[in-house]
Amino acid sequence: MLKQSTSRPADAVVDHIVLHFCSDVIQHPDHPYDIDRITEIFSKAPASANYLIARDGAVYRLVPEERSAWHAGAGHLPWAPMIKQMNSRSIGIEMFAVGSANDMKLFGMRDYDAWVKKHPQWVGFSDQQYATLAKLIAEIESRHPAITHDRFHVIGHEEWAGRRRRTDPGELFDWTKIGLTKERPTTQPSE
Repeated sequence: MLKQSTSRPADAVVDHIVLHFCSDVIQHPDHPYDIDRITEIFSKAPASANYLIARDGAVYRLVPEERSAWHAGAGHLPWAPMIKQMNSRSIGIEMFAVGSANDMKLFGMRDYDAWVKKHPQWVGFSDQQYATLAKLIAEIESRHPAITHDRFHVIGHEEWAGRRRRTDPGELFDWTKIGLTKERPTTQPSE
């Protein structure tokens, strides 16, 4: 379990899931998905997530749901301006992935095309990850009924933080594989 978390307030209602991607591709381009290395990175960074899904679909619990993981940082939701802080009201899920060239610019990835040519199987998300993610989201929603399975409550980090600061889960993430659409409906369902 990572120490980068805080006690979730007793009266906190968990009503969001925030999706992320992570890798160690900048420092270790030929071994970007080493679980020990990634947990070491998280243990030294002021960041964490509740879960991490590996390429083979294995799930790692990094921070128990009873605690607020430090995954969202500063941000806002245009459709919910009253939300000022996301960590205490959400579950963060990281997935091992390398995004599109556009997504990876923010992280300073050089020679993206050469890397993709060498490792095409490591770009985007695996079918096993999507299957595991769909199951994990359903389990989380069953424990936290305020999370509605829609694009207002299951969001990408980029939506909260803005694409100038975060790009995950990115352009390659297929929302339909978890039963959602990339774009949010024009009207929010009544709560």
